[in-house]
Amino acid sequence: MMIAGLVYYGINSVRLEHLSNRDSANRYLNSLYETIEKEAHAKATSSDVLQFFECDFLSVNNQKHPINVIEMSGEVFCQFEDNSAIPNNRTEIPPLINELLSNNNKKIFVLVVDYAGIVYDFHDIRQKNILISSLRTLEQNGVLEKINAIKIVISKWDLNPIGSKTEASKILQKTGYEQLQNLCDEYAKEYGFTFSFDTFSLGNFYGYNNRRYNFDKTDTKKLFDWCTELDFGQK
Repeated sequence: MMIAGLVYYGINSVRLEHLSNRDSANRYLNSLYETIEKEAHAKATSSDVLQFFECDFLSVNNQKHPINVIEMSGEVFCQFEDNSAIPNNRTEIPPLINELLSNNNKKIFVLVVDYAGIVYDFHDIRQKNILISSLRTLEQNGVLEKINAIKIVISKWDLNPIGSKTEASKILQKTGYEQLQNLCDEYAKEYGFTFSFDTFSLGNFYGYNNRRYNFDKTDTKKLFDWCTELDFGQK
């Protein structure tokens, strides 16, 4: 849903230029746009599918930033959770994913933490463990050497009645996610990339089981602007 918001905002604000001629990329981009246009929920990505498209993000100064947007199912990284606990064990990244991550293009990783998961189920620590294990696997395979930035984002922040960023930091600490923050800090210092933390809401949700929403571009624009402020190179 976060990527769908970026696509919808980027196209409507004339700040995203789609560059791919691949039919699969066009269908994927159109489906993301229509998801927000219809105030619907995006379909879950299958664990055996990797979605990506090539585009330019335009900064507020109209500078073009070439970006390849990649989305994959979270289940892909579940295998890393078990293997990372084995001493001296090096987990291999699946070939197709490794091909995309091991090239010399600079990269950003947005680690999404589900607000509902960490607040309403304090015993659900698997989400945190998978993110930590995934980071360690990326480090073992040399991917972090090619990173520009990592951002931890608490999604569904509209569920929080207080909504302050200070409150978000406290929630992460109370639920054990401080370990994830500390690991990001450690790797950022070692590999020289930028690490930051933020909250995200797609809009105001309503109706039965919050299945409908009014899109609010505030957080989406903030995330879009952040992408264009990073030094990926411009054209």
